[in-house]
Amino acid sequence: MKDISEEEARFAMDDIYNKLSAGMETKHILEQLHREFSEEESYSAYALAKEICASDFKLVSAEMKFLAEIEEVWNIPENIQTVVQKSISLRYLI
Repeated sequence: MKDISEEEARFAMDDIYNKLSAGMETKHILEQLHREFSEEESYSAYALAKEICASDFKLVSAEMKFLAEIEEVWNIPENIQTVVQKSISLRYLI
């Protein structure tokens, strides 16, 4: 993720916003992203998504559903899920 320029990140956010505004389902957006990410990038993006969701010291149902969808669509292995959850639990006590 560190190799993504600010301009690329802004473009990606605008693209995702436009797709959501047009009614595209989250699952289809995640499938498209998964095709563009390497395995390592998908693990990093998953960890970052979980970090952002937990940063307010709670996970609401919409966030948990979104994270579960990432885990399913991106085929995040159980061991990666466990490590990320442990890290989140240590910092945010959730």
